[in-house]
Amino acid sequence: MEHRLVEKCSTAAMASPVLTTHCSCGTTMGEFLDKAHIQPLTPQGYLATAVYLTFIGCIATLGNASVIAVYIRQKKFRSKPHNILILNLAASDLGISIFGYPFCTASGYAGYWLFGDAVCQLYGFMCYTLSMSSLNTLVVIAGFRYISLCHPQYAYRLTHRVTAYSLIGLWFYGLLWTVPPLVGWSSYTYEIFGTSCSIKWMVENTSEMLYVVGSCIFCYLLHLLLLAFFYYKIAKRMRKLNLRGQHTVPAARGRRDFVTSSRMKSESRATLMCFLMVILFVVAWTPYTVSSFWSILVQKIPLAAATYPTMFAKSSCVFNPIIYAIAHKKFRSFLFQTCCPWLYRRVGLGEDNAYMEQRRRDRLRKQKGQIFCVQYTNGNVYIGSHGSRGCWSEDGSNNGENSGSCRYHRARASFSTLRVDNLTRQPQTGNTLSNLHSKGRKYIVQAQVEPVPRTDNDTSSGEDSVHDLSCIDFAVI
Repeated sequence: MEHRLVEKCSTAAMASPVLTTHCSCGTTMGEFLDKAHIQPLTPQGYLATAVYLTFIGCIATLGNASVIAVYIRQKKFRSKPHNILILNLAASDLGISIFGYPFCTASGYAGYWLFGDAVCQLYGFMCYTLSMSSLNTLVVIAGFRYISLCHPQYAYRLTHRVTAYSLIGLWFYGLLWTVPPLVGWSSYTYEIFGTSCSIKWMVENTSEMLYVVGSCIFCYLLHLLLLAFFYYKIAKRMRKLNLRGQHTVPAARGRRDFVTSSRMKSESRATLMCFLMVILFVVAWTPYTVSSFWSILVQKIPLAAATYPTMFAKSSCVFNPIIYAIAHKKFRSFLFQTCCPWLYRRVGLGEDNAYMEQRRRDRLRKQKGQIFCVQYTNGNVYIGSHGSRGCWSEDGSNNGENSGSCRYHRARASFSTLRVDNLTRQPQTGNTLSNLHSKGRKYIVQAQVEPVPRTDNDTSSGEDSVHDLSCIDFAVI
């Protein structure tokens, strides 16, 4: 019995001397995964991979932990449902940093896998599951933005509950493909260079072939098609809005707000940020997918063709926090406030707030005397900027005419009415007072209502009143 164990250890050592000279021949070899396909790197190659993973691991851990800290500490960041998806994306990337990088990095410094076959399988399962979660989350984020911009009448349905259901669905879909290798349909095994573990891409039978082909199609290509569809429609919609000069953004709870170009620019930046996240994720994982599919076809690929794509794919966890920090102004402010509160109180409320206050004053000065279109519908008022084309109607025209039961009013305003959620109007004779609710803040607006006599072309029923087309002068009190 001992002679057979020594003989098997010797055979394994001949197949992969770097990885098996450390094993104890007192362990039954039947418990070990197949290592015959491993092609060891040089000592310098293992050291290079370890240093590289140490560098990106530190950045990914700090970056994604910062995103989670901002989400936990800042209530404003938690208020929007789609930010929960950002939290899930950061948690998935942080999970890879915690459950993936340390094992692969330590093994790289040692020159062989240190933690045994059971940990190898668990490592492969965790990395695959968390990577699937990241990709699924990017698809859901793209879907949310598609609904918000292209079908704003359904945007009110994107609530926290719907977001929670989406998270459950994307995790379930990921586990649907990552659990089978643990129970016999394909398997997790060592990568070709020996210090990392993944799906067994070098198939030996039809069952394994079906699994890896299905993984390539339903865990990567399908996601690419969905992402391409969503962002193509979003880009087409935004281009159409820019050409028409009608900068509309969906309002909360199903209402439709008309906002100025500054809000449209904000939406464009948010969409661009999400698009960059997708592009960098695809750039990071496409070489790995190609090399994996190549190994299915030829069974044996060059060592460099397997190592470089794997290392590059592991960098995908680094990109998202960097994109947040560069493209998201509020995230930078929240991060500064969360990580350095004492410095934020001394500096952030000084120069930074003075700068923001000056920008606010400049914006209000530019908007003084600007004409706004006001739409009254069921007691609510929706306000949007008005240029030289006249008021907008619900179908996108700008003729200022009545549409159904809606009335359009023209008003001069010296107060910024961006991001208006609700404006309730109390019809009275002469002055009317209204409460303007915007992001939890209340403003009192005094409106001087001046009824306009009905024209001969106006066939609507009823007498002249404040409900009819009127000229309103708004002033903040």
